[in-house]
Amino acid sequence: MNIGIVYTIIRKEEKLIIDALEKKGHKVIKIDDKEQLITLSNDDNSEEFGFKIVLMRSLSLQRSLWFAKYFEEKGIKVVNDYETINTCGNKYLTTLKLINNNIPSP
Repeated sequence: MNIGIVYTIIRKEEKLIIDALEKKGHKVIKIDDKEQLITLSNDDNSEEFGFKIVLMRSLSLQRSLWFAKYFEEKGIKVVNDYETINTCGNKYLTTLKLINNNIPSP
């Protein structure tokens, strides 16, 4: 299976993830979030990427949100999806989520 990975820098963690996926026989398609352009249109061009699942490993909150939403709209499964990234990147939303799930927090 082809798996995409959106990254800013290939750090040790990303190298370990890529190595593990390749050892399992997957082809990893790397997407540099500083270089890849997002084309907004109504066209269903999800096939152009060559993968059905993508891992979000960007260091940029804003670029993570953009890429996650873009791929979700194209029908591609996103690991660390838009809602998760948005909630975790916002202290107010994170606190509300904790309160609504009866998880104590300071």
